[in-house]
Amino acid sequence: MKRPAFQFYPADWRNNAKLRRCTFAERGIWLETICLMHDSDEYGVLRWTLREIAQAIGCRLSDLKSLVARDVLKGADPGQRCAACVFTPMHAGKAGEPVTLIPEQDGPIWYSSRMVRDEYLRQRRGGDTKFTADNQPNRLPKGGIGDREALNQRGDWLMILLHQRGGLGTALHLHLL
Repeated sequence: MKRPAFQFYPADWRNNAKLRRCTFAERGIWLETICLMHDSDEYGVLRWTLREIAQAIGCRLSDLKSLVARDVLKGADPGQRCAACVFTPMHAGKAGEPVTLIPEQDGPIWYSSRMVRDEYLRQRRGGDTKFTADNQPNRLPKGGIGDREALNQRGDWLMILLHQRGGLGTALHLHLL
């Protein structure tokens, strides 16, 4: 499934010790690499050579090798062996069973461990939902753009809800927007 966007956590970006050792140019190259990995069929993974990645984002091969040396970009080129990416989930302060997200294998394969881990968690958590096709939560009606009937229903519902909670001034302001 192609996603239109990915979550970006500025605090994580600024506090990542490995990324902090990179130059501004290398951080920009890493961001471009993340964008490629986001668009990949295998989320967070590129099965390309480093040279192909460098060509795709328009950078020098040496810049990508610098990201590999700093352990920001993980993987292997053809003729090299990629180490396994293992994630240990935590729950209530206790370590769970380790999960191999990317098995040890021959290159070419390059990945972002954060993106691969986040995708694993997204799929796992999404599969545990109690909502099925037959069991959906009650939601407000959604209309298309210009659907005044649906807009009025939502606006009326919001005014009633906020009025009941003592926020009529806020309700009137939101309804006028």
